[in-house]
Amino acid sequence: MAYLHFSSLEHKIGTVLKLGHWSAKVDSSRYWEVVLGRQSSIEAFREPRRLANEAMLEITRSIEFVSKPSRFSCVFVFAGILAGKLCPSCLGSNQHLYEVELVNPAANTFAANFSLLRSARRFSQGIPFFPNTREISCRYWHALDSIVPEILNESDVIIRKRVE
Repeated sequence: MAYLHFSSLEHKIGTVLKLGHWSAKVDSSRYWEVVLGRQSSIEAFREPRRLANEAMLEITRSIEFVSKPSRFSCVFVFAGILAGKLCPSCLGSNQHLYEVELVNPAANTFAANFSLLRSARRFSQGIPFFPNTREISCRYWHALDSIVPEILNESDVIIRKRVE
């Protein structure tokens, strides 16, 4: 099966993406400067609510879905070219698409409901943030009615080729 990986960064063919490279982006986020009205780092996230959302996803997983791979210690992949056609509108700045190979095909994986992570769904105006985020987190980990599954994979991946 061909796996795809979207990235905001351009990678060379043969690059190995290590487990947890997403959490390194999250860890590089800096606090929001209220007085200046901006984040002090341009890396990772533009808004603190995205950090809160990621934290809620991990809290929900660690309490209710312990056997599932953590978003902070995995590599995200999508299965097949269909996913590559359906995902780009959901991925914002993740414009680079690569075919990847799992270093350990027997590693623990979980196919989550990626469609729930679209900004319009997670950050709707007029909807209370935390109750909405908790509900989305539970639905994400239950992975029901997933049109495009996001596969959380506990294996490093090797970039094999760029997909146009």
